[in-house]
Amino acid sequence: MNHSTAFADALRERSRARLTARQDDMIALSHSLHAELELAYEETRSAAEIADLMEGSGFAVARGVCDLPTAFTATAGSGDLVIGICAEFDALPGIGHACGHNVNGAAAVAAALSLAEIADEIGVTVKLLGTPAEEYGGGKVDMIHGGAFDDVAAAMMVHAGPEDCAGARTLAISSWQVSYTGTPAHAAVMPHRGVNAADAMTLAQVAIGLQRQQMIPVASSTASSPPPARPPTSSRPGPTPLTTAGPRPSKTCASSSARSAPVSRQARWPPELTWRFAVSAMTTSTCTRTP
Repeated sequence: MNHSTAFADALRERSRARLTARQDDMIALSHSLHAELELAYEETRSAAEIADLMEGSGFAVARGVCDLPTAFTATAGSGDLVIGICAEFDALPGIGHACGHNVNGAAAVAAALSLAEIADEIGVTVKLLGTPAEEYGGGKVDMIHGGAFDDVAAAMMVHAGPEDCAGARTLAISSWQVSYTGTPAHAAVMPHRGVNAADAMTLAQVAIGLQRQQMIPVASSTASSPPPARPPTSSRPGPTPLTTAGPRPSKTCASSSARSAPVSRQARWPPELTWRFAVSAMTTSTCTRTP
């Protein structure tokens, strides 16, 4: 065994030893985060708990970064190469940590602690990024725009799942809101004078559903290639308020989204979808708006 191999093995053992020593703390952290059930941008206790733990472990902690009260960074090491590790900790409304962000956050902390043990020897700085609002709002995007990732050479994270997998691929998503405004009418006397906004939304949803089969997928040449691009996958009608004049709704709203890999595939979708929403409005004599 040469010197470099022995040195690398020794570093790995030191890193593993620190992880083993903090194993109970990490499990306790995961359980504690699981009990908090804090939603996007409201993860006050969860963010504070992780930040306090990192500070107590010798990391330099900056709280409330990027004008986000529940975002933070924790750094250790002095190397020029900055390795970012993202820690998630927000829950879902109604179902708590069904997505496993308590595991994600604890695993990120464990990775940061174990890497920090050998950071100076391998010439890196470890930067744990407390990223709020993964489930709704996009805390990572906010932190990118706020400059938290500017010095990071590589960023990574761990996500809970049913099996171990390295290098998992995910789909990008774009979302928008659509509103139709109709005309109320008396249901018993002049129903023909009314314009039903729900009809327009139904027509748009059917048109988008029929469009799916015409979308050209991305060819995959190898098993490791990105998955085929997918057309818009949802158009969910929102609340439909009824007017006192009768059962014809005067306004209907919906959320629509498109997913693909890579994100550049989505550039041509919004115009196509906007046209289908507009045609539905013209067919039913309603007004449409896509912010």
